[in-house]
Amino acid sequence: MAAAARYGLELTGQNKVSQETFDAAVAVLGYRGTTEFTTVMGYFRLVGLNANAGDIDLPVDRTETDLPV
Repeated sequence: MAAAARYGLELTGQNKVSQETFDAAVAVLGYRGTTEFTTVMGYFRLVGLNANAGDIDLPVDRTETDLPV
């Protein structure tokens, strides 16, 4: 999945991907999978922008643990 990770990093960092990166993602995910992956990334960026604009934070009383980053 290194190709998908590279695709995601390149797309979010530069707002575009090289042909080599695109071809590698398609080889792993297929055209449809690459399109769906791009759409999901865009959706989560949209949600993140809305959360940041509205100063939305996690509930203080939540019981779930943080994911390791």
